[in-house]
Amino acid sequence: MIDLKRIFILFMILAVPSLSLAVQKPVVTVSILPQKHFVEKIAGDHLEVHVMVAPGASPASYEPDPSQILQLARSQVYFSIGVPFERAWLPQLARTYPGLLMVKTDEGLEKRPIAGHHHHDGHGHGKKHKHDTSFPDPHVWLSPQLVLHQINLIHSVLKEKFPSSARDFDEGYTAFVKEVMDTDTEIRSILAGKEGGSFFVFHPSWGYFAHDYGLEQIPVEVGGREPTPGELARMIRMAREKNASVVFVQPQFSDRAANIIAESVQARVVTLDPLAENWRENLLKAARAMEEHVR
Repeated sequence: MIDLKRIFILFMILAVPSLSLAVQKPVVTVSILPQKHFVEKIAGDHLEVHVMVAPGASPASYEPDPSQILQLARSQVYFSIGVPFERAWLPQLARTYPGLLMVKTDEGLEKRPIAGHHHHDGHGHGKKHKHDTSFPDPHVWLSPQLVLHQINLIHSVLKEKFPSSARDFDEGYTAFVKEVMDTDTEIRSILAGKEGGSFFVFHPSWGYFAHDYGLEQIPVEVGGREPTPGELARMIRMAREKNASVVFVQPQFSDRAANIIAESVQARVVTLDPLAENWRENLLKAARAMEEHVR
């Protein structure tokens, strides 16, 4: 575990004087790349937005590096979203930086359970897993309807924290609300007639998306790990019964089990990244992939 107190003290001794010499934009920090997109859509170039989970990393097991922790000394707001690494790290960061405003953008959302998921007892790789079928699905940024709630909260906080830019924030927010609603309408058009269809996915990231558009996701992953040979055989039988033509994977996880299932039923393996930064483009890409493959 990184000693946050020692890092903070070292930073205050060595870094703060040099930082004060430069005129810089106000800084806010978010957990994942889609949130960066949300903040920038509202704030334009008024703010500098830092992201904790690096591209290609998983929010389930991420550990911030020392440079990211040091950067938080400049940040005025932290927008969390409910991903697993936050449970271990945000309380420590709040104690280290008591002046940092912590905002839960998922607060007030009714979350769905991520069935069969096992959560980590710790925050690193190789930790023991504890069964918890009621574990809430954190992927709330993949539902346009839930994103409207999140950006409303982000907009309100930014206006209160940085009132001199409030008018620009209002304009950015209004334009982005329209974009989110237009995205939802376009996805519904793309997926018209696919209601009741199902798709296989390695990690169950697309539950809210599937729920919004009347689809069913079937996860290959079992309890946060790859399936055993017996579980894999069961998944292959199910894929045959469902006449599956695709297994969706994401860059943050191994695709070995997905490839085995796909080869067994002559399906394709298609990559969808739920953590891609360009939110609208990514959801439309997912919708088009599901239009082609959902049965």
